[in-house]
Amino acid sequence: MSHAEQIKQLLEEVKAAPFRDVLLTVNKILQEFPLLTKVEKKEVAEGFYNEIKNQHSEKPQLFCFSKYLLGVTHFFNEEYEQALVTLNETQKLFSEQNDLDGVAICFGMCGAIYRTLGDVDLALKGIWESYNQLKKSGAYPHNLMAACYQIGSIYLEMQNYTDAIPFFHSALE
Repeated sequence: MSHAEQIKQLLEEVKAAPFRDVLLTVNKILQEFPLLTKVEKKEVAEGFYNEIKNQHSEKPQLFCFSKYLLGVTHFFNEEYEQALVTLNETQKLFSEQNDLDGVAICFGMCGAIYRTLGDVDLALKGIWESYNQLKKSGAYPHNLMAACYQIGSIYLEMQNYTDAIPFFHSALE
């Protein structure tokens, strides 16, 4: 089975999963994404998004995650401006659903994009927003770990070792 076929199978699991398990499955998909070509990533994410958007009113949170996956795909494909636009739209959708953790994962992803673009201030702002919400809620430990790692890495690059070390320890935990 090809990686694209494996991801399509995981997307079928996302559609059937209880809402609390959706992001866990999406994270499995994101772990496989680097193995795909840019074309395959776009094909898979756009196909899933287009399929789910027709069910927007019936499954609004699943629609949010399909759009989130599309935004992440733009990031992986180095389409940074489009990724930011898509993730900001997704953040608003999560906010309309009162899903603060969904908003938080969008903040974290935008922070990672700003970091890639070299804007450390916006990167830290987004990642801190994500970290604070995810720490408070306890939701999405994988994303909380990523936020800890990102903050620690930025502090490390700034040679602020005193602040970096606790975040690396938190990421390991």
